[in-house]
Amino acid sequence: VFEPISTKSNTDTDNTIDKEDNIENIIFHFKQGVANAKGKLRSDGCFILLEGTRINEKTTDNNSSKAIKFRQELMDDNDYIENYTTKRDRLFNSPAQAISFVLGYNGYSKANWVTDDGRTLKEIESIVTNNTAT
Repeated sequence: VFEPISTKSNTDTDNTIDKEDNIENIIFHFKQGVANAKGKLRSDGCFILLEGTRINEKTTDNNSSKAIKFRQELMDDNDYIENYTTKRDRLFNSPAQAISFVLGYNGYSKANWVTDDGRTLKEIESIVTNNTAT
């Protein structure tokens, strides 16, 4: 009996992505305090914050007035937020904008978003960049 040979071993999971994988299919997680978010990065750099994301109730002065206004507009949208939890997916301009919305303040790094196996968004982007260059 012949079995297919995997091109991905247990020892190289941190630096490979299966060829059938696409960065848009990878779910990233973020958790800090009550904030608990999931999202996906699009190939154009935008970020989809997924339904069921729990956001902080409070904001700080660390955010720009534009970011605070944007967050408040989303918070006032009863079709989007209920009890500090998102009711549907929403597109953000970047992972940083999504984190700022979730936290209520600027606190972004590409290390904030991680996969189930612990790889950061920065690592995944580096892998994808290296894979497309070869």
